[in-house]
Amino acid sequence: MENNLKIDRCEVMKLYESCISSLSVHSIGQWLKVATNDTFVVVPKEYITVNNLAIGRLTAETGVLIASAEELNQWM
Repeated sequence: MENNLKIDRCEVMKLYESCISSLSVHSIGQWLKVATNDTFVVVPKEYITVNNLAIGRLTAETGVLIASAEELNQWM
């Protein structure tokens, strides 16, 4: 997956100017989701950590490698 997506500076300025006093994480996340056509989304790090643990347990229980640690950690 390529992570070199470029968003026009004017789009970032529109986001900045649309907020009255500050930018919330929710606003940035929703904007990023729309600006990248749902390619990127913002989720809490805890969500990723919990999913990594669950995948690790499933892998240990089933003996089937669901995803490599490197693949999972690239999202951290």
